[in-house]
Amino acid sequence: AGTFLEEAPILAVSSYTGEGIEELKKAIFALIDASSQIKNPDTPFRIPVDRVFSIEGFGTVITGTLIEGQMNVGDPVTIYPKGIETKIRNLQVHSHDVQTAYAGQRVAVNLASLKKTDLDKGDVVAQKDSMHVAMMLDAKMSVLKNCERDIFNGSRLHLYHGARDILCKCVLLDREVASAGDEVYVQLRLEEGIAAKAGDRFILRFYSPVETIGGGVILDSNPLKHKRNDETVLKALELKDKGSEKEKIEEALKEYSPRYESIDYLKIHTNIDSEMFDSIIHILLEEGTIYPINNNTYIHKSFLKSMEQRAEKMLSKYHEENPLRSGMKRDEFRGKLFTNQDISVADKMTEYMVADGVLTLPAGSVALSSFAVKFSADQEKVMGKLEAVFKDGGYAVPSLDDVAKQFVKEKSFKQVLEALITDGKLIKLTDQIIYHEEVYNTALKLAMDFANEHGQISLGEVRDLLGSSRKYTLALLEYWDRKNITKKVGDARTF
Repeated sequence: AGTFLEEAPILAVSSYTGEGIEELKKAIFALIDASSQIKNPDTPFRIPVDRVFSIEGFGTVITGTLIEGQMNVGDPVTIYPKGIETKIRNLQVHSHDVQTAYAGQRVAVNLASLKKTDLDKGDVVAQKDSMHVAMMLDAKMSVLKNCERDIFNGSRLHLYHGARDILCKCVLLDREVASAGDEVYVQLRLEEGIAAKAGDRFILRFYSPVETIGGGVILDSNPLKHKRNDETVLKALELKDKGSEKEKIEEALKEYSPRYESIDYLKIHTNIDSEMFDSIIHILLEEGTIYPINNNTYIHKSFLKSMEQRAEKMLSKYHEENPLRSGMKRDEFRGKLFTNQDISVADKMTEYMVADGVLTLPAGSVALSSFAVKFSADQEKVMGKLEAVFKDGGYAVPSLDDVAKQFVKEKSFKQVLEALITDGKLIKLTDQIIYHEEVYNTALKLAMDFANEHGQISLGEVRDLLGSSRKYTLALLEYWDRKNITKKVGDARTF
């Protein structure tokens, strides 16, 4: 009475006479048939280690209950949380060799190339690369109705998960104290790494004296660190607790988009069936809720919008400080907005912002679509004079220092010069040699046509084609080399 068993049927059995054994078997099979907790054989296997020993001639053996999936002789495995990789040499179920073991069975696993000291009770033997190791868990904690002590925020507790006992700090996310019968959202901050999955059950006991408090279910097996009394965090945990599979996947995408985590990572993180996960991703794509970065990475639109806002803020400031530049250099934009991300990720995100009408890409730069360079009448005058100087200079232009002397009275000289270089109207070969784009493009075409006809081109041949000196020709060729337009082959170059 007073427990979850009070309405359960009672069967009389005798292990001496066999009386009632068949009825018991039938009752158990009926419960199995009626159960909604069908174990999916395609789920990555895992087995918490409850015993480790060595057998002469065989090596290291572990025993435990296979709680998910199916394991086969020869399968590669990872030992968590240590990250050791090995493979299954042999399997036994009830002292009989088997090729395959299934979820629910007690299994002895002979692991290749491991010493007994390589493993500990509480480790998890799992399918290779199928779990994450974490130092925190988000969970729903249920305090026993007959618990006589309160659990205060920050209490040090024992966490029992699988065959593991770990000390942890219990952070109550919405209150200062939890009492008998309470169900509360907590973050368990662990003193050792653990490999767990969303949906796993656990038990909590006081640190001292060791008394059982209650238990709960893991909602997030590798969470970010949370602030307490944060409504956003609490709503997300409620969704992970009570939401649909679609809502859980969308929430994971929201949380992990800033880290550009792969679909493979999120499948482990959410512990949702792979086929169902893929199906829901397809639905979210069709709804326009997520955006593909590549075949294995998707970003939630809410994160895209926040990145657009950051880009707008950053470029607004840039345009204000550099009104004569058409935009920020693409490399600078990537580095500031997409820190430590691959170029492909940054370019795909930028591509979205362009398609969304927020950005434009003028001449290798990035700018707000609402921005346009506006020159004053004086600046327009300086720009015209500068272009004329470099056009008239041809392939033997005056040095930048000499040009600057001609514009010593023009305050906007440097700004206009930088704007012309940024826009590609002027090509800066060296610190002192600058070609007008028309002059540069003509030189490039002449040299390419010659090289295509003769297979290659030398410095002397470029010099003769352009009627230029060695100094200017060398500056031009070295610029092409840096830009990977040409490739040196001995003393010559190819395009």
